[in-house]
Amino acid sequence: MVAAGLLCGWWVTALPPFSAGATVAVLAFGTAEIAVAEARRRRRRPHRPSGAGRQPVLPRFAYVPWVLSIAGLAAWELFELFSLPRSAHPTISSMVDPLLAHHLLRGLAFAAWAWLGWELAR
Repeated sequence: MVAAGLLCGWWVTALPPFSAGATVAVLAFGTAEIAVAEARRRRRRPHRPSGAGRQPVLPRFAYVPWVLSIAGLAAWELFELFSLPRSAHPTISSMVDPLLAHHLLRGLAFAAWAWLGWELAR
């Protein structure tokens, strides 16, 4: 599974950025990853009669750190995006662009994104 993710990452990151082919490849990879994770999760879960052994629900405040982290990053990105001069206010994407200019690092970044998606999906 890891080798397939790395090979797919290498292929997807070789496509022209923001092209229709790259967009379709990323969406297809993400959809396949979610489908495989869901199938594995269903296979592992023992069959129980409906209503028996319900999964515990996380309290509402358990999501607060995630929401605050994402909101903070989004606010920072937007603040930097609209601040002038642009050279003095780099966005997150403009800081990682020099690293992602190399195909190997872009492929590894895609593999890391795919791994995170896999962990969240299962």
